[in-house]
This record gives sequence, structure tokens and C-alpha cells, in this order.
Amino acid sequence: MKIITRCPVCSSQGYSAVFKAAQYPYFTIPVKRQDKAKILKRHGLDQLHGELQPVVCTRCLHIYLRQCAPVKTLAELYRDYYSYPSALEGSFSPERDQAFLRIFRDKISRTLSKKQNRVLEIGCYDGYVLYHLKKMGFSVTGCDPSQGANIGKRFGLDIKKQFFKVDDFFKRGLKYDVVIFRHLLEHMPKPVDFLKTLKKVLMPTGIFVFEVPGVESYLKNGSTGIFSFQHVQYFSRASIARLVENADLQLLSCIESAENLIITCLPGKLRPAYADNHIADLCRSFYAHLETKKNRLNKIVNEVSGQGMIIWGAGGFSANVLELYGVPANRIKYIVDSDSKKWGMEYLLHCIPITSPKALKQNDHGCLMICSMYTNEIIRQLKHLRYDKPVIRLFPDIKLLNKDGYKIQRN
Repeated sequence: MKIITRCPVCSSQGYSAVFKAAQYPYFTIPVKRQDKAKILKRHGLDQLHGELQPVVCTRCLHIYLRQCAPVKTLAELYRDYYSYPSALEGSFSPERDQAFLRIFRDKISRTLSKKQNRVLEIGCYDGYVLYHLKKMGFSVTGCDPSQGANIGKRFGLDIKKQFFKVDDFFKRGLKYDVVIFRHLLEHMPKPVDFLKTLKKVLMPTGIFVFEVPGVESYLKNGSTGIFSFQHVQYFSRASIARLVENADLQLLSCIESAENLIITCLPGKLRPAYADNHIADLCRSFYAHLETKKNRLNKIVNEVSGQGMIIWGAGGFSANVLELYGVPANRIKYIVDSDSKKWGMEYLLHCIPITSPKALKQNDHGCLMICSMYTNEIIRQLKHLRYDKPVIRLFPDIKLLNKDGYKIQRN
């Protein structure tokens, strides 16, 4: 594993640990069983996990991973086995995307002139956001290396199916009034350099609009959902301000949306006022909050999972819960997910089967745990299915819900 010796935002060498997980999987996405056998044979189980250790910079209070997973291993796993449902095809209700579009329409677009209509989105997947910006009158272009690009093209979108390389666009003279990248910067090992280089494709009067998870809400709640080897950066309002300044950009706005931050900035250096957001205090209290949350969750699980339990959500959230919350894997009978592509898959470190929500009709378990950011959407599906067993909600906080309209029970 690669050790990060300097803060990626301010280059300071001073840090303190937020928490540490000794054995955490590099890859938290389920894979097909036949692929799992190939991966384990090629890498071996011992080479697929390592120590997850987020640390906080003592100078700028930016949080980042002290140790990074092997780049080659992680790139191979994501290239060959990563998949995601398509919002354009109606696979799920994209609450996060819809929230971004509302903020863009109501706040960001009003700062643009009528001539500023050329939009580039980097890492756009199927182009759901671009599709709706196009409806608003913008001229849109996307860039994404996944199969999502093919989906977007079927909906009439101009999406270049490739990894984004700024010089590919710069050499062709392509520049844009608005450059969007959402949930991308937290994956970048050198975010300052990325922003500096990206200015090559931005018009002199253009703006960057980007979205990242906001670490403060997770620290306050003792929630681990944000932490994994895929995320090497964990931004707060203060560290975003430092990042933008160090990239020679001017911060226009930092808008909070649920657990995310939506940032707008433009070329030109203007020293921002750094918000005192008590990150150091939150980091110090995080572990205690996490232990309280784990104890509460395990108490609820012991009370209602006598016949075993099932999980709804076969994504990174479930893997996170299995590894960091102390929920015994042998109590979980199976995992259900609305994405049919995941049925029959398994996580690399566990043999829990993933199946269709139709399995909920089997009377073979005591409760269900929702392990997903899309809690409200899943609860609506449970009501439609007339599910009648207790439900444990983890997001945004831990609550036990009952079958009577899924009202919160006292516990």
C-alpha cells in the first residue's frame, strides 16, 4: 500500500488519526460468482484488503486516507467489475441527481448569461443530469468510460466514451462555459493539480460546478458510509476553501445538499474566509459516536433478528456495514437489490447471496435492514410490496420501523 506523507490540499506533514480499520476490502462492489473465483485465484484473499486509516491534517483540517490501496489492483477491479444502474432507463429514482438539478436551476443557472450555455460533465455515466440540462436549453457534452455512455447516446446525448484527459479536449480547442464533475474529486489523489489542469477547458468567464460528499455530517453522526479505499479525500467547507485557493480559483458558493457539498468557483484568486467548522473536535468525538451507533445497532439486531435478517442494498453501503458496524455476517440470509444485474452476485469477502426483492415474500427471516442512501425510495417499495416485518433504517440515522406505515418505534 502507498503511504501518503503530505496533505493533498496544503502539503503539510502533520496529521492525526480519525479511526482505523485493520482489514477493510479494497473493492466493495459485488461481482459474479465465476468472476469472484477468478479474482481470488489471481490475487488471493490476503491481497484484497488492507488498513483503512482516514487522518486529519493538523494545518488545514482536510481529511484524507493515510494509506491508499494498490492502484493497479483497484483500477483492474473497477475497470472489469464495476456496474451501476441507469437513472435514464428508470432503474431507480435518482434523488441525489434531482437535488443537484434543483440547485443548478434555482441558484447556479441564474448567475449565467444567456451566452454561457456550453456544458461539459466529466464522469457523467448515463448523462441523466446532462439530459435534463439539455431540456433547459444548454448545449451539453459528456465524458465517461463506462457502459453508461452507450445508454446516454441512445437518449440522444453527446457522450465521449473514454477516460477524461484534459489535453484531448484542449488540443481540439474545446472549451466550455460550465464544467461539471460530481462525486469525482474525492477519488483524485492530487485534487489541487486536477483543478489547475482543468482550467485549460474552461472559458475565461466560465465556472466550475462540482459536488463532493461533505464529511462533517458523517462525523457528527458517527457514520462510516463515506469511508472506503475508493474515496481518498474527505472534504469539509473549510478544506474546500483551502483547495480552491491553492488551485488559484475563486470560490463563489458552497451549497449544502443533504450529505453533499455543491461548489461553484471560477478562475482568479481571492482569499476566502475559512469557516471554523470544528473539524478537529468532530474528529476527536467521531470514534465515540461510532461506538454508540454500533452498540445501538447491535442491540436492535439482537432484538428483532431471531430468525435471521436480510439486507436491502447490494452496494458499498452494505459492505461498509458488514466491515465496520460489527453486524455478524452469519445472521444475514441474503441481500436484495432492485438492480437485476446484481442478482446472483456476491461480495469478495463474503458468501451472502444477492437476489431479487421478490424474495421478501419468503417467511424465512425476522427483519430487514436498509443499507442504502436511497432509504425513502426503498421504504416506498416496501409499502408497495406490503412487507410486514420490522425494518432497521441506517440512513440518515439508526431507527427501528414497524409495519404500520413504517412509523418509528421506541426502542
